[in-house]
Amino acid sequence: MPEFVKVSEAAKLYGCTTQNLYKHIRKGNLRTYHRFGTRVVRVDELMELAEFVEPRGDNRKHMPKMSC
Repeated sequence: MPEFVKVSEAAKLYGCTTQNLYKHIRKGNLRTYHRFGTRVVRVDELMELAEFVEPRGDNRKHMPKMSC
């Protein structure tokens, strides 16, 4: 597994939307770094966040439709 991933890839690993992950970044729960000309997240810090905060805001585009 790579040491750094883009924020969009981190959201997929964490199981939430990128908007939700950016909320964690703004709150100071997760740090970002500028590498390779883009904003990236350390995978070990993302996994540490996952131990304490359950992901929310799963990508609903890929969820099956509920039938009434």
